[in-house]
Amino acid sequence: MSLRERIFVLILVLFVVLHLDLWGWGRIEPMLFGWIPYHIWYHGLLTLGVALCMIWLIVRVWPRDSSQF
Repeated sequence: MSLRERIFVLILVLFVVLHLDLWGWGRIEPMLFGWIPYHIWYHGLLTLGVALCMIWLIVRVWPRDSSQF
C-alpha cells in the first residue's frame, strides 16, 4: 500500500469518526446566522469535506491504468 493510499484510509477513518458526532447529541447551540442549528451546519461542513476527499481520491489515488484491477 502506497503512502497516498494510507493517508486516504486515515482520512476516511477520521471522517467516519467525525460522522458519529457523539459529542453533539441533543445540542442545538450554537446557531449559525441565528437560525441554522448545530447539526445542520456541522453535517454540511462534513459533507463538503467528504466531497473534497472523494475528489482527491479520484484525482490522486485512483490508479491511472485500469488493468491494475
